[in-house]
Amino acid sequence: SALSQQWPRATLLLCTFHILQQVWRWLHEKRNKVQENDRPHLLSLFKKCLYSESEETFQECCSDLFQDDVCKKYSNFTSYATHLFEKKEAFALCFRSHLRMRGNHTNNFVEAQFLVLKDTILRRVKEYNVVGLIERITSDLENHYKTKLLSLADGSFDGTYRHRFMGTGKDGATGFRVPTQEEQTNYLSSAQQFENHVFRISSASRPGESHTVDMTVGVCSCAVGQDGSPCRHQYVLWAAEKAHCINFVSVTNPEERQKLARVAIGEALPLRFYNSLRTVDQSMPSTSGIVNEELAHHNELPTVMVETQVETQ
Repeated sequence: SALSQQWPRATLLLCTFHILQQVWRWLHEKRNKVQENDRPHLLSLFKKCLYSESEETFQECCSDLFQDDVCKKYSNFTSYATHLFEKKEAFALCFRSHLRMRGNHTNNFVEAQFLVLKDTILRRVKEYNVVGLIERITSDLENHYKTKLLSLADGSFDGTYRHRFMGTGKDGATGFRVPTQEEQTNYLSSAQQFENHVFRISSASRPGESHTVDMTVGVCSCAVGQDGSPCRHQYVLWAAEKAHCINFVSVTNPEERQKLARVAIGEALPLRFYNSLRTVDQSMPSTSGIVNEELAHHNELPTVMVETQVETQ
């Protein structure tokens, strides 16, 4: 309620991990008297509601939960679930499909930054006083982010890519399956390009249907990419260098790399310095003649040295 009062026009969402954790804790509390064998089943019913892909499916899953024989055994769980469903827009995924979530339905990014602060900056050591802690946050943490941004800008980023951005995650439930070479060829053969890096690409699972991909903002009309998450259709176009996409690392767009450098240190090099080594810059003068002259010069040097040695001997 405090956040709603402070930011009345903001959309407040709950982390899916923590809402499931809270339900699991409620089921394990002794005062609620839920039998151990019934806990996984009740949690599974609630998870189906949470991960529903449409509002119609959500209503069906809710009906299945309240009409389930195991659920009817516990009136307190029915009351608890009813109270949670009053705030269904805050945690059910089907009610946030219109938001640009990019697949981030948890607060993992926040937790990751706390880990950076504890491990990288503070090195798991308690700071001596408040002044030292402020210096760590305002100086060392800022330099850490500068280094990360510059590594992306100059192409030296060697961090571990998150699995959901480059294929299916470890648990098999996140991310997307990277298409095979044959599937990528089939996708590209059916791809139609429009203005502003918008593409239409055929669906592999549903013949006769197609998906619209906007590579500029990183969205797709498929079920995975509709909220801005990376999907196989975006991946195919990005891997084939049909268009740049903000959902994949490393960043290959020179304009984006220059922008990252400017965000990091307030200034950047000319745009041509952020081009790929394979990119031909037409604005640069040709150096083929100079290179050939230098090679010819270097090829002559060993010959002169050999002749000099022979004359000396």
